[in-house]
Amino acid sequence: MIKPVSFTNHGQQLVGILHVPDNLFPDQKAPAIAMFHGFTGHKSEAHRFFVQIARALCKAGFVVLRFDFRGSGDSDGDFEDMTVPGEVSDAEQALTFLSSLPEVDDKLIGVIGLSMGGRVASILASKDNRVKYVVLYSAALAPLKQMFEGMVRSEKLELLKRGESVSLNNGWYLKKPFFDTLDETVPYDVMDKIKAPVLIVHGDSDQTVPLKVALRGYEIIKGLNDKNKLHIVKGGDHVFTLKEHTAEVIKETVDWLKSLDLKAIKQKEEEFTPSIDYSRPWFHGSPLRLGLLKKGSTITQDEELARVFSHAPTIVSVSDEGTIKHDGKRSGFLYRIAEDVFPEDVQLHPHSSLAHGKEWITTRDLRVAQIGVTFIHPKEILTSEEISRLKKGRSTTKS
Repeated sequence: MIKPVSFTNHGQQLVGILHVPDNLFPDQKAPAIAMFHGFTGHKSEAHRFFVQIARALCKAGFVVLRFDFRGSGDSDGDFEDMTVPGEVSDAEQALTFLSSLPEVDDKLIGVIGLSMGGRVASILASKDNRVKYVVLYSAALAPLKQMFEGMVRSEKLELLKRGESVSLNNGWYLKKPFFDTLDETVPYDVMDKIKAPVLIVHGDSDQTVPLKVALRGYEIIKGLNDKNKLHIVKGGDHVFTLKEHTAEVIKETVDWLKSLDLKAIKQKEEEFTPSIDYSRPWFHGSPLRLGLLKKGSTITQDEELARVFSHAPTIVSVSDEGTIKHDGKRSGFLYRIAEDVFPEDVQLHPHSSLAHGKEWITTRDLRVAQIGVTFIHPKEILTSEEISRLKKGRSTTKS
């Protein structure tokens, strides 16, 4: 079964197609995959490559989401406002959307990315612990800023500086933020943080992203997981145009996914998920006045931590003794969740660097009641030296 779906990010609608296995029993949950298309691509991709992949994965028992990033395909926004960090943000929302579906096992969600979508997938997988398996097709893993800037004639650089868009080719326009943030995170620099198994598929005749990019990416990850694999499609181009190449990619992907022990992955995730009493009070801190907490907000059962969050910090440090320090600068408000919270209403924060189980993300809107006004205590402010040290270590930087 396929059906059109949509979800939102930053107030804009993203449009997609959901593939659901026909043989799912009522209340049965299936593993799921979000697919990320390439630069100037869309949810079907060239020669309907993504449609063919999605159909095969659905037949193999996966729920599959194909969708258009903002500014692409049928989604809201303009392509000229596209940035890689923006697409990573869209990808995060795609995982949140998938995890909210009743037919999806939210402990078994993976991603597939093609070309620039592979760049997005690898960055996301390096920091989002919801990603349990990764497939990268012709992925753009290397630095790209210099190459893209070389595509813009020197006389157009002034247009970028003035905030205007410039054309690359075939009617596609981009603005300065795209170039400024393109190498903000280079996959080569973060792939060693990917804990999930990774399959890299690349054609040796790819003229857009050379095979050497995949070879270097595989060198980074090959020792991280015994399921990590590189598959080279002999004669394959960037989007595996030939029918036999598409068939080879599909078979390799399905076989590799079947080789994963999904039950073990799920069991490990369940063991990793902390056992908590959901009936205990939940708190939220914010510098804003609120009556309703929107889906995707951070909540915690640690009241003191919520108070710290009310100061809008970017870095939070918790010592072994439990002392909390931060770099927040605003007074704020402390809230208590004013309705019952059930297990399906929250999920572990995907990027938390605090103690496991401290931060959670809401999966629906929740009513809140203000229980206090908060002020910053001078002793809890991080010094510039502490901030510098934490940024180098990154282990306690709040995402």
